[in-house]
Amino acid sequence: QIIVSQEKEGFCGKHYIIKENGDMLGIYTIDETGTETFQEDTDIATRYLTEEDLIKVKEGIKAIGDDQLHSVLEDFE
Repeated sequence: QIIVSQEKEGFCGKHYIIKENGDMLGIYTIDETGTETFQEDTDIATRYLTEEDLIKVKEGIKAIGDDQLHSVLEDFE
């Protein structure tokens, strides 16, 4: 089996922040300038989160890559 990989300097375009969006958790992307752009709401209502988790999502939880994004969201389900 041969595995080929390549590392590049720069921004990968898979930087996310999960934070409160009304009464739901929202997913936002972050570009290389730090600008957040709303992508979609999850089906996770903030009213079911613990106080500790509410504090985290009010500040925003950063995730890099789809795997980390899904992992963070699974922790809330």
